[in-house]
Amino acid sequence: MGSPGGSRSLPGFTLVEVLIVIILIGLLAWFVVPVFTGELERRRLSGSIDQLQNLIALTRAHAMNDGKRYRIRWPEGELYEQAEETEETLQPIIEVEKDPIEEPGVFTEVKELWARVEPLFDGVQCSEVRLGRPKTPEEELRERQEQERLEEVASGLDAMFEEDDKLDDMMGDDVDETATEEEKDPNRPAVVFEADGTVEWATVFLTNGRENEDGELQTWEIRIDGRTGKVGWRRTMTETEYEEVLAEKEEEQEERKIVRGREAGAR
Repeated sequence: MGSPGGSRSLPGFTLVEVLIVIILIGLLAWFVVPVFTGELERRRLSGSIDQLQNLIALTRAHAMNDGKRYRIRWPEGELYEQAEETEETLQPIIEVEKDPIEEPGVFTEVKELWARVEPLFDGVQCSEVRLGRPKTPEEELRERQEQERLEEVASGLDAMFEEDDKLDDMMGDDVDETATEEEKDPNRPAVVFEADGTVEWATVFLTNGRENEDGELQTWEIRIDGRTGKVGWRRTMTETEYEEVLAEKEEEQEERKIVRGREAGAR
């Protein structure tokens, strides 16, 4: 029989059931949050790479269209030191040489909307800019081998003298190792686009602050081809990966020497 008022007591949750639900939610968050965070970082990085490539292409197009020199410049180095503490993302600055006749070399910041777009997402930073064509592993291997040969020759010459400083006196030790191109941040030089669309080879390194398995800061390279002005990107190889590539190239080099030696002997 029901109560006189016709009301019924509803089933509730016990304390144990509530605790189980809370634990399950916590475990779910434990697995989901890192995955979500990692995916968010990847999207920020890939988005930054895409947008910076587009900005580079736009800057080159404006240089050719306006018949003026443009450049992509990065904030001064000390601002990056401050940004490490504030976790602020510093954006590139687009500038144009407005009057190359009256004021050659004087660049003014472009205020147009296309140049004010911030290509880098939060957490992504430009760690370095290198001007010049990147070396191939073959070129790097040749330079190392040449350096080793020079060191062997230097060691042989040193052995000819009773004191090492005699050779130093002959070769001279007054080389200025502190000379710099300009009084500016050497880590992030400006990339200049000429009026005809030509540009010096350049590599812009981006990072999201994460380290790889070897404890090295992981970076991604945006490369500007000095021959065509085309832009591409790739993940920077770790030092271990690069040394493995050089070892493979050296092994291939030795195998070619053996083959050539056999062919010469067969003749």
